Amino acid sequence: MVDKDERRTVLVQLLGTVRADVLQALDEPRTMGELAALVGSSASGLTYHVAALERAQLVRRRRTGSVVTVTRSDRGAELVLLLDTDPTAPVEWGHDDSPDAGTRAP
Repeated sequence: MVDKDERRTVLVQLLGTVRADVLQALDEPRTMGELAALVGSSASGLTYHVAALERAQLVRRRRTGSVVTVTRSDRGAELVLLLDTDPTAPVEWGHDDSPDAGTRAP
């Protein structure tokens, strides 16, 4: 089991500080305002980073009226989960044992 500090270090190395903080903060759906406050980012800066995470299919955004809610996608959750497991444990990729199995959006 990887502790929270180690997981954050790996996410920062992969994604950068703000994007790593956003991905970790999404343990539940959050509004853009909530996320901005949690990660200490401006609204425009956060929009830029969330858009990048969305292009990587790590998060999803949904607008309801004037409120935008952000959630981790299955791929984002898998990334966080992967970093939360024993690094010596075998990885199960999916039905055909390839890294892309079961992770592609339709």
